[in-house]
Parts: sequence; C-alpha cells; structure tokens
Amino acid sequence: MVKPNQAHEDFARLVRIFCDSLIAKEADRGKALQSIRTALANLYAAAIVLPDVIGARYDDLPEDKAVNESRTTLIRSGLETLLPRSLYWIIYEPFREPPDEADCSSLINDLEEIFDDFYPGLLLLDSQPTEWSADVYCDWMDSRYHWGDHAIDALSALHKLQRDT
Repeated sequence: MVKPNQAHEDFARLVRIFCDSLIAKEADRGKALQSIRTALANLYAAAIVLPDVIGARYDDLPEDKAVNESRTTLIRSGLETLLPRSLYWIIYEPFREPPDEADCSSLINDLEEIFDDFYPGLLLLDSQPTEWSADVYCDWMDSRYHWGDHAIDALSALHKLQRDT
C-alpha cells in the first residue's frame, strides 16, 4: 500500500477520459463506440497494476445525489441514442459445471454502473483534491470488482457490437 502518487493521478486522468467519452456528443456512432471502448480498456488495464492506497479515512465519499442522478439521466439518454442494441446474453459463472443458464444483461446499465462508481470521486478531486484524494482512490480500488465485472462485460459487448455493425 502506498500514499497517493503519480500512478493514481494517471488513473484519475483515465477515469476522466472514460466519463467524458460517455458524456461526449460524438455524431459518428463508430467513433463514439471506439472512444468508449478504448477508454474503458485503458481504464481496466491501468487498474490491474494500480497499488492500493494508504491514508484513506474510509468514510463514505460525500456526493450530491441530485447531480449524480441528473448526470446519469443524461448519459442514459445519450447511450440510448448511440447504441443500436443494448441487451445481450452472458454467462456469469463460466467455470461452473454445468454452466449457468445465460442471463440477459444491458450494455447501458454496465456503462452507467461504471460511471456511477467513478463520477462522485471525480467531482471531489476537482473540488478538494488534497483533502479527498486518498479516500477517492481507495473507494475506486475497493469497488474495482464491481466496476471491473461491468467493464469486462461491456468490453465484450462493445467488441461484438462494433464487429457486427
């Protein structure tokens, strides 16, 4: 475990690029999907090697729920316009014998969940970086399996969506 360092700041930059890719109003669907896919792949890859943080208070991060909900609504409407399809099938436990039945999942939901895990921390880093940086980075790493599962599922769906369009 380390104090927040350059690797964490670089990760925050990748978080911002991902969040911005969902907010952007790119007219070209192919470019928009590629931007989201690239940002998400870079974010996931960086998280694999990001060290855990010391110095966090482990408090819940303060957040403005109204701001988060309005931002999520904007993202949802943008993604509904951007994505020709959102629902896809997935097996959640691929190593189980016999395998689970396939479940229906939503690419829009995956991207929203990832955004919701990161966006409150970005707002704190923008407004009070010194006070909250350790807590934000710790929160992001603590939730890495939640957003990471959504990221892997979303990357697979985006890959196939781009391949087929």
